[in-house]
Amino acid sequence: MTETNNVDYIWRQCSEDGKTKPWFVISVIGDTTSIVPSTWEKSGFQSSLIDTAKGAKECWIFHKGGKGKLSETVRKAVKNYRVMTGQRIPDDRSNRIKHFDIWKNVNRANIKLIAIQSTEKRQSLDSSIQSDKFDKHFEIADDKFADVHTNLLKKIGHERVKIMKLQKDLTIRIPVIVIVAEGDIKTIRHVDQILQQGIPVVIIKGSGKAADVISEYLLYGEDVLKSTAPLLLGTYTHQGDLMNIELLMKSIQRQGHMISIFDIKDPTQRSLSDTTTDAILRAWSIGTTNNSLPNTPSPINIDAMKQTGNRSRIQNEKYPIPNLKEIASNCPPFVYK
Repeated sequence: MTETNNVDYIWRQCSEDGKTKPWFVISVIGDTTSIVPSTWEKSGFQSSLIDTAKGAKECWIFHKGGKGKLSETVRKAVKNYRVMTGQRIPDDRSNRIKHFDIWKNVNRANIKLIAIQSTEKRQSLDSSIQSDKFDKHFEIADDKFADVHTNLLKKIGHERVKIMKLQKDLTIRIPVIVIVAEGDIKTIRHVDQILQQGIPVVIIKGSGKAADVISEYLLYGEDVLKSTAPLLLGTYTHQGDLMNIELLMKSIQRQGHMISIFDIKDPTQRSLSDTTTDAILRAWSIGTTNNSLPNTPSPINIDAMKQTGNRSRIQNEKYPIPNLKEIASNCPPFVYK
């Protein structure tokens, strides 16, 4: 696979020159090569991810590919969904006929798995990626990975897809969400960059490492940074690294209205699907009604957040989920042609 840093090229390849646009795009980031200090419930994350993705007729899931544990978790989730819904077709003719007979009336979502892998990561794992495991695969220079990935999601988020054909076609901006699990210092920097482009983010609290550093900071403030960051990241953290993390976290906190926290260990909270839907609608509403808001500090009710552990619940009180008809009539994401 040839290395590419061209966002337009990646979009054309994935969408077949704009002919097959997705109804929903999820990007899962946080692959690392270091050890996660604590284990977390990956099977619960896998089922939540697929439940979120299959809510759309056509969904793209971006991940980093390779043999990273997070990418492997995402890949297995999609593979299992395809097996359970009969999308993996047997090789021999007799079983293929039985396959089509059994699954011909099953209503299922088309989930496309796309790998965007940094060349440095592939080399560090000493493995050449098997592109047949993915629907699409691209390699990005490691020093350009965050820029290309962020700009690609931004471009996709400005594209429109037809969701209904009435007397006039109803189109909608393609919903884009970034899900953060595990991660390292690069991930924290990447999250800040994504937020600055107006792309909503869901943090998987309980997955450890950078995801928990971000959630702990947002929940309890900067006082816990020195004590939790080295432990959660699982690496020795220099004073300079801590200062950089603190600056990044302050920037992330200022964009807190674009962040939702999903606690993987809390069975009582709302589903990941509901959390991502709320995050996208809130990002659309805020981004179109108050352009200055992303540069202002996010109001934080620390006591309430400590009790719930779920930032999205708190933010929904300040920024209630908008009425879709109101959005359609007053702003942009919905347009009739």
